Amino acid sequence: MSFRTVSVLMIAFAGVCVHGAGIPANHKVSSFARQGQKVSVAQDGAAWNVRFDGKLDWCVNFFPQQSVKPGEEYELAARLDPLPGGTNTHTFCRISAILDDAKGGNISWVWAATPLQMGQVTTKRFLVPPGVAKMRVRLIGLDDFEGRISALDVRKVGERSQMFLPVDSSWKLTSRNLDVCVFARSAAFAVTDRRSGVTRSPQRTESLDFLAHGLVCDATADAQRVRLALLDPETFAKMTVTYVLDPETDELEVFLAADPDFPMGSQPRCFPSALSSRTGERMVLPVNEGIAYPVDEPYRGHAQFHTYGGHGLCMAFAGVCTDPGAEGKGGAGYGMIFETPDDGGIKMLQTPGTDRLLTGAPFWQGQKKRFGYTRRVRYFFFAEGGHVALAKRYRQYAKEKGLFKTFREKARTRPAVDRLLGAANVWYWSPRKLPHLEIVKDMQALGIDRILWSASGSPEVIAALNQMPGVLTSRYDIYQDVYYPEMMEATGHKRVNGLNGEAWPHDIIWTSPSSNDWKQAWSVKTKDGRFVPTAMMCDMCAPEHERRRLTEERKSYRLTARFIDTTVAAPWQECWNPAHPMTRTESKYWKMELLRLLGDEFGLVVGSETGIDASVPYCDYYEGMLSIGPYRVPNAGRDVHVVWTNEVPERVAKFQVGEKYRLPLWELVYHDCVCAHWYWGDYNNKLPTLWHRRDLFNVLYGTMGMYLFNSMQWTELRERFAASFRMTSPVARATGYSEMLWHRYLTPDRTVQRTAFADGTVVTVNFGSQPFSLPEGGTLGPEAHKVARQAID
Repeated sequence: MSFRTVSVLMIAFAGVCVHGAGIPANHKVSSFARQGQKVSVAQDGAAWNVRFDGKLDWCVNFFPQQSVKPGEEYELAARLDPLPGGTNTHTFCRISAILDDAKGGNISWVWAATPLQMGQVTTKRFLVPPGVAKMRVRLIGLDDFEGRISALDVRKVGERSQMFLPVDSSWKLTSRNLDVCVFARSAAFAVTDRRSGVTRSPQRTESLDFLAHGLVCDATADAQRVRLALLDPETFAKMTVTYVLDPETDELEVFLAADPDFPMGSQPRCFPSALSSRTGERMVLPVNEGIAYPVDEPYRGHAQFHTYGGHGLCMAFAGVCTDPGAEGKGGAGYGMIFETPDDGGIKMLQTPGTDRLLTGAPFWQGQKKRFGYTRRVRYFFFAEGGHVALAKRYRQYAKEKGLFKTFREKARTRPAVDRLLGAANVWYWSPRKLPHLEIVKDMQALGIDRILWSASGSPEVIAALNQMPGVLTSRYDIYQDVYYPEMMEATGHKRVNGLNGEAWPHDIIWTSPSSNDWKQAWSVKTKDGRFVPTAMMCDMCAPEHERRRLTEERKSYRLTARFIDTTVAAPWQECWNPAHPMTRTESKYWKMELLRLLGDEFGLVVGSETGIDASVPYCDYYEGMLSIGPYRVPNAGRDVHVVWTNEVPERVAKFQVGEKYRLPLWELVYHDCVCAHWYWGDYNNKLPTLWHRRDLFNVLYGTMGMYLFNSMQWTELRERFAASFRMTSPVARATGYSEMLWHRYLTPDRTVQRTAFADGTVVTVNFGSQPFSLPEGGTLGPEAHKVARQAID
């Protein structure tokens, strides 16, 4: 928090001393607020009447800046009472300290910030952390405030500097190829890979690092392990950091432990510190199918990605590396696996200095606002392979952790899964003008002989479609959004069925112990044009709603597949409802249970939105995995059926279908487990000028197309739909049960790419505008592809 853009009010102080040393007699109290706003501060005997009628943050500096030393212990004190004659409806404020180094550089704007409790003296003790030379105590707030402040004091109560190891202490670990140095400062580490001579140093960000100010009380170490006992000088919380380096595999495990009840607050905190990047490297992230950002380009992605939902990282790893060459050689780098992903993620950072290179640090959030459990991240280092090495190490990890279940395993108990491989995902919008059966018969006549029919239909239609060869029948369903009575009236809905209205109010998520704080979900347009939010169903309650719905539905007709919206796209949730309290880890369990019963109890082929690998054992296809979330067209989720005929947005052309940035990370890990489709607001024919380019990515990745259309669009473009299917389906069908072994760039500009699958299929795609001479002979034309079968190295 900074208060640099301020208005200033100076008040002479008459010399009140109410607690310990109190405020110095000659100090002038100053107040600050943003954007020219003013804080009213009036002395009233031994107290101060403070009022702020405005927005944004404000502060009152009751004390002058004073010199301090690291390791000194201080106590702050203040009393809050109602303001005489005031409404006293806005009384939240905190006492805190600004900490600066000897040169005036800020260390913390809100050190030891503590809310004042009405009608009592609030005290807060803390230690001065390393690097601090100056301190100023102040009262801070946000938005409107009125209150009477008294008993103000700051005093030194102890000295603990002799209890801690020097801040410049360090410890060494060694393995076959690595030298690791663990530092007392921030409990961070540096690593040198002796194969390349590259050293990666910690990039500390003191405002974000979990242990930026941690003081090491004790350390034990040998050649492969360092254990540090730390004290947080702001809260006196005890924490333990352990580094374990495997001498043979060069893998470094990092553990962070603390009291389970340690309060975490709402802001994510990073640990360990980010490692430095080098010019020419790329930051590799499994955001949906996968993307890589050059570390030396301006970053245009999200500030952070969580690891507990499909709109974050779809697999719990990230890395930095160079590109391997056309033969797969080269491509050194490192990766990190988030082994406790349910309350964490990665924070995107840029290194300080002029280079501003992109990097990333693991971050952790509280489990229901508490520390909860030990957090764990694994680092691994490689001399070659680039993004393929990253993905293949994670594939091995996924198998070890039970996240892996192949199509062959799934098809043993649900043979209908086989129909999914090579099937076009079809959503059709106008059955009254051209009936479902006529559309499907016409599709099959054109050679579109494998179809995931997502558009449902009447019982009679579904029965007929189920008799057609190569057809899976599916429908849309959702167990997140809950329509409540006032919303039903506002939107004009007459029935509860399908809108989860029966879950209101007992089965919804509370975001605090108050029933008034229910979780909002998707917003829906009302009859008068407003948007109002639905409520969110608790994941613990969803499976029983689903079981009842399917049991009743199957009395009329039986689909062979089902698409469940949002379940693995939305993040794991926390619920404070006492009837069904839930952590994010428990939310994950119940989301997986919702998907599991579709396959295990009802024998269906299962789809969900976007995808995340916790659901791989229970899901068979994902709508949205191929579509990089941050780079879809505007309003893709609402204007689903609108074909985009405007100019292609730059972000879509560059990142969504940009061969220089996209990566098939999901296919390299899970191609033989789950089918990846485009998002239903970002399908193959969504942007006609990019249709062929999407088809090329489908062929290269061994995935299938998704098509949304009405009767007019089908009639006009039926031959184009058929051509797209003929281009994509053979590879998807042939490779569906096979691992993607590798993905390579055949040109330095990445316009020509090649993939290889375990069945011997090799696909080469030229995304460029010029012909390319293939290494095995022959020429591949612009925007063209070649499919071959050969022995795979």
